[in-house]
Amino acid sequence: MPGHVGALNGLGNALVALDRKAEAMEAFDAALAARPDAVLVRVNRGALRRAAGDLSGALADLDAACREAPALAEAHYQRANTLRTLGRTEAARAALPRLCGWHLNG
Repeated sequence: MPGHVGALNGLGNALVALDRKAEAMEAFDAALAARPDAVLVRVNRGALRRAAGDLSGALADLDAACREAPALAEAHYQRANTLRTLGRTEAARAALPRLCGWHLNG
């Protein structure tokens, strides 16, 4: 089944674009069940969870993605957006420099 992770991720993204979010979540869940370390799937599921209002689930997915792939800018971007949505503006601001490995002063 791990060979199908990319296909399930693509299916999930296509279903999101078609506004079939419940089915997209099922595709992302199936991909992660087959391969829990699939970082891009975790980022996509985190973004979908945020859009669906599951902010704690989104943050859990995105925290895991950032730990597993610290250089993946998309994971940090989605995490910062989730923190902002949670009203954690300072934490979101602090997370943004990780997008490019920068350290901001001030």
